Amino acid sequence: MAAADYLEHQKFVDPKRIGVTGGSYGGYMTNWIIGHTNRFRAAITERSVVDLKSFNGSSDIGYALNREFNGFPWSNKENYEKCSRSPTSRM
Repeated sequence: MAAADYLEHQKFVDPKRIGVTGGSYGGYMTNWIIGHTNRFRAAITERSVVDLKSFNGSSDIGYALNREFNGFPWSNKENYEKCSRSPTSRM
């Protein structure tokens, strides 16, 4: 967001036409950003994590999330769901 703040004040940038993109974890963060702000006109997410529960068992690094989320999806379901959805979704 600090980079977007900086760019918005540049003469060559139209602040109403700023986009955001990211891949892998950057894709996860792009998904998170567009779920928490209307600041960006466009968003492109690639190779992103959308559901942390399925990521846990279907990727080469997902198993390590238990350290970050204080447990596995079956033992700390609420934390995985909270971090896998937008603030407006109802699971």
